[in-house]
Amino acid sequence: MDQSLVAFSDASTLYGNIIKIKALESHEAEITLDVVNETMLDYDMSLLKQETNFFTPYFYFFTFITKDSLFIDELEKLMKQGKTIQISLSKINNNNCGTLVYIDRKNKISQDYYFEFLDVECKLSEYNSLIDKLLKQKQVVNDKNKNEILTNIFNFGIISKINFSVYHVGYGHASYFIFNKNSKGFYDIGFTKFITEDSSVPAYSISNHKPKWVILSHWDIDHYSGVVNYKPLNCFSIPWIAPDEYSKHFAFNRIVGLLNFYGGSLYLVERSFTGYNYLNYFYLLKGIGKQANNSGLFIAINNQYKMMSLGDLDYKYLPKDLPFYDVDYLVIPHHGSFQSGICPFKTHDIEAQAIVPVGFNNYENPSRIMLNVLQNRGFKIHDTYQDKSFYGFL
Repeated sequence: MDQSLVAFSDASTLYGNIIKIKALESHEAEITLDVVNETMLDYDMSLLKQETNFFTPYFYFFTFITKDSLFIDELEKLMKQGKTIQISLSKINNNNCGTLVYIDRKNKISQDYYFEFLDVECKLSEYNSLIDKLLKQKQVVNDKNKNEILTNIFNFGIISKINFSVYHVGYGHASYFIFNKNSKGFYDIGFTKFITEDSSVPAYSISNHKPKWVILSHWDIDHYSGVVNYKPLNCFSIPWIAPDEYSKHFAFNRIVGLLNFYGGSLYLVERSFTGYNYLNYFYLLKGIGKQANNSGLFIAINNQYKMMSLGDLDYKYLPKDLPFYDVDYLVIPHHGSFQSGICPFKTHDIEAQAIVPVGFNNYENPSRIMLNVLQNRGFKIHDTYQDKSFYGFL
């Protein structure tokens, strides 16, 4: 942790954007806010202005659970409006308790705090102006330009074998693909937010991976926060390909700033994108839903063996006419949670594997129902919480 950031103190005031409201059982909801304190805001500003020679990537967020339906309704309005709010934290009991989480390369720490929302309007005009300026540099990928843009990024050539890893990162997703020596990259680069509860995930790691690209399934923090475990130059000097469905919260803005700082590029894939096919063995596809999870990017690979990796995409929102439905490896959606759609995939042979990227969580995932469906179809289950990282080739 940069010593000046002071992630934890007895009392503090944070700026926050609501990034997720997840319905739980018993009419409860889990609220997640992407937050910064005043010092962090100044630190981020130095990145956006390029007034620093070094920047430690970090993420900082606050979660709490409530069953107050009126409060939940109000929070949903604030999230849709993209409002920045102020939150006062203290160690004095006021019956509203949540968990504050900080992660960077060396530090993954959480503490509980009592909180209250302050009725103060937060404009952050200079900060927002800088982000708007940087976002003008983004490049949009659509059906008209996809072949030119994506073939320049995914220029694999003719290959014989593809190595891949689905890493154990707790309740998150990070997969790494090696097509050849000069073309390798991540499909998601996430990490768990349950850092205190999940001791199976290393608290400190640094990898020498040198990806040539990052594909982001969608903008959920557990699908990109693992970037702190890798050298910033290796991860932010390259193209990132992600859905155009984003909100300008602090973590997203920090990634935009880091890509600008290290010379990388951000390619945002339009909602109407109908898919990309490289030499009939690598496919980049997009969900047809409206919510971030279900409009996400997913990949299909058809080489010696066949693979589908779905991010958080519910089966219900898969596009029609996929390139294949018989698979050797299926990375199942949303950490094995219950899906409203019917799984359309079947085993390609008797050794077919269904891989569940999961760790400790409060949501009872993976769903036993979903695992039974896959086992009844002949898939062998690999649970990264129980079985750790999965390594294979295609």
